[in-house]
Amino acid sequence: MAENVHQVPPLLSAAEARRFKAPVVIFGLVVAAIIIARVSEHWHLPFMKCAFKSMTGLPCVTCGGTRALRALSRGELAEAFWLNPLVVAGAFASLICLVVWLAFPAWSFRAKEKISHWPWFKFGILLALLNWIYLVG
Repeated sequence: MAENVHQVPPLLSAAEARRFKAPVVIFGLVVAAIIIARVSEHWHLPFMKCAFKSMTGLPCVTCGGTRALRALSRGELAEAFWLNPLVVAGAFASLICLVVWLAFPAWSFRAKEKISHWPWFKFGILLALLNWIYLVG
């Protein structure tokens, strides 16, 4: 009976799986940042002062990020988004990437190859600029 059982080939080779574990690492870092933000709030640890804001009087692109992560840890999504939309969008994007990567590993690997040629740096700069305009306004 054991001879009749067919082996199902893996969706990804071991080499492909090792090369494409970024969603797990990134989501793990986001979860760790949320946990650290929550613990710092619980223990009433002081915020680090933003050097950019101290020097210019203007908020930096990530100003409000720690408070946004603290709000996320309490489940207060609207407050978190109000504090720093880019941080919240990044946290949810990491979750979406992880879910897609786990649910559709072969498709995720092919998609990664296709989108690696997109102008991500320019898109990131545009998002950061829009976020900064929101924070300054």
